[in-house]
Amino acid sequence: MVFGQVVRVNPQRLRFKIDYIHDLTSAIQPGDWDMARRMPLAETPKHKAFTQRFVNKLPWEETDLFKDIYARRFAEGQTVRGCKTIEELAAQYYREVDALYLDMRDYGFRGRINGEEVELPEVFIGRDGEVILSNQGNHRVAIAKLLNLPYILARVRTRHADLPTLPDLEVYEIPPVLPACAKDIPAMTTLAERVACYELALEHGTKGEIVELGTWLGAVTANLAAGLRDAGARRRLHAYDRFEWQPIHEHKAGGPLQKENMLEQFRANLGPLMHFVAPHAGEILAHSWNNGPISLLVCDAPKRTREIAATFERWGVHLMPGAMTAWQDFYYFPAYHLPAAFDTLETIGVVKFVTSVYPGTMAIFRIQRQPKAGEITEHILSTKGWGPVRIMRSWGKWRDRLPERARDRFMVGACMFLYDVGAVDQAQKLFRSLLASNPEPIVEKFRYFSEHAPRVKKQYPGMFREVEAWTG
Repeated sequence: MVFGQVVRVNPQRLRFKIDYIHDLTSAIQPGDWDMARRMPLAETPKHKAFTQRFVNKLPWEETDLFKDIYARRFAEGQTVRGCKTIEELAAQYYREVDALYLDMRDYGFRGRINGEEVELPEVFIGRDGEVILSNQGNHRVAIAKLLNLPYILARVRTRHADLPTLPDLEVYEIPPVLPACAKDIPAMTTLAERVACYELALEHGTKGEIVELGTWLGAVTANLAAGLRDAGARRRLHAYDRFEWQPIHEHKAGGPLQKENMLEQFRANLGPLMHFVAPHAGEILAHSWNNGPISLLVCDAPKRTREIAATFERWGVHLMPGAMTAWQDFYYFPAYHLPAAFDTLETIGVVKFVTSVYPGTMAIFRIQRQPKAGEITEHILSTKGWGPVRIMRSWGKWRDRLPERARDRFMVGACMFLYDVGAVDQAQKLFRSLLASNPEPIVEKFRYFSEHAPRVKKQYPGMFREVEAWTG
């Protein structure tokens, strides 16, 4: 959990609020603020008023909040929530707060409404791990408590300097608003990856063209298109795919697909978002590009050295300095050519690693300089000549940049690479240690290979024997 990130919080977990927050401006803050300045939420006038209004069915004017707090403030000549009279404020509460209650009752706690992110409550983490509400978000938290919602979204502002360990709060990405047809598109990407693509399109959609290589059924495409929509960009996303059905697709989709016309299924999945998409059907690397500078390149299809080099030759030379490129399957271990290639690309100064997405396998890079035509060749990116020392040095560098929970799974790619360069004993030893450390995601994937990828099983028989021995 990084401070400033959005987290899920069970509203019943919020027992206290803290007032006078103007001095709590650092991510880590010492002092007695977490004990001396916190008060029970249930005893605050606002939270009592919501029980009086929505449980006891009192008019707003008869709640303690209006009769005591707001009446006093108006008597002192103050303006409350932009209102100058208590009648005006009551009308606002009936209009807006009652509508908020109904919206949360029907839709839960929403982080984005009509495509726009809403301002979220802020929370502070005390020295004892207590999650404390700030003075912002009282209305929504009170409603969430009354409705017994499973979670609210809040932004972490400050933690106490003496907090020994971080509490178990789930970091949450706020998903974009999608049309109904695009909400449940079968996908091999995670929600976190799709939201990351939305955010990239939202930030870069007005700067240049956006290209997606490997759209499949359009789950990522829908999020990229929504990002263009919400950015107000007057351009279309260029989405490339064969749009051809293969037997394995139905297993990955979890159900039957339109075998005759995958492009039409793609269009149906996108619905009104097709206004922001220009599909290009056929072999991806058979296409060329002449549509201007590219600000975002999202790749799910290229995984081998030849394909990566061809991608940079066709589209990479049009990437603007400062543009972003996101590559799916960066730590999907059979695709070990990807981290090897990007090791070289980073070394020659073309890209700089920005972040990775977890859950998922996506890595995101910034373009440091526009590569020249003919510069990024298959020869330059080749894995020929790589030995065990270079493999372990490179994989160690990437591993340390990835989320901790993704590291063991990522390192299986080094095992496969080592296996392929002839360092079988070293590969087996490393693989055994990874299985001992984090077996579940590795065993799950090897079971999938056993059933659906006989080539992988044939290529790495020793690793499959290790999995079989581990599972008994």
